[in-house]
Amino acid sequence: MIDEADRKRSLTVVYITLSRAMLSLMTEARTNGPDSLQTSRYAKVVDIIEDISIRKIFMAPSPPPLDLGVIPPLLFTLRWCKDVVIKFRAMELLKSCPIREGLWYRDDIITLVEQQSLVWI
Repeated sequence: MIDEADRKRSLTVVYITLSRAMLSLMTEARTNGPDSLQTSRYAKVVDIIEDISIRKIFMAPSPPPLDLGVIPPLLFTLRWCKDVVIKFRAMELLKSCPIREGLWYRDDIITLVEQQSLVWI
């Protein structure tokens, strides 16, 4: 059984890894990387969020304002990734996220994505 301190450490490490992957994606791949680099970076972000989902270590509803959480990276992936398989995985993960994460409401984001057809761009 994992105690609360271990759970918090695990949460911190995973979210730091996710933040690092997103920053890398936003700075390197989005500005000057080839499609293959972008696709691998989006896949890494989705893989990390799948790990969060499997381990059920989502952030509390009101994280500090600078914490990334999982909803913004999923929205970013749905909007900009060109790989349909990765987008499908991201949408399935978004649907399994907690209803609220910081300022983000899952159902509002799902509605936005579906209305704007962001999954299929």
